[in-house]
Amino acid sequence: MDDRYRFKPIILQQYFDSDRIDLTQYFFELDNRDRRIIEYYFGLNGKREHTLEEIGRIFGISRERVRQLRNRGLYKISKLIEEENKWIGV
Repeated sequence: MDDRYRFKPIILQQYFDSDRIDLTQYFFELDNRDRRIIEYYFGLNGKREHTLEEIGRIFGISRERVRQLRNRGLYKISKLIEEENKWIGV
């Protein structure tokens, strides 16, 4: 996957670990598959955490493809957060 889908995991982890923001508000900006993969991976919305391999079996794709789609979704979320922070001056 090309560099444009490299996300900043430290920035996202801060948001996952804090109560400052509800990341699910950004999920509606993702396509359905990316959103569901992230939900399974992180155990969101009542799902337990799943491994890349488990998610791959659910979707009928390789775990490498799951990793790529997870990263693409997280990248999109991180860009939305960056844009929002620029807009509100954070």
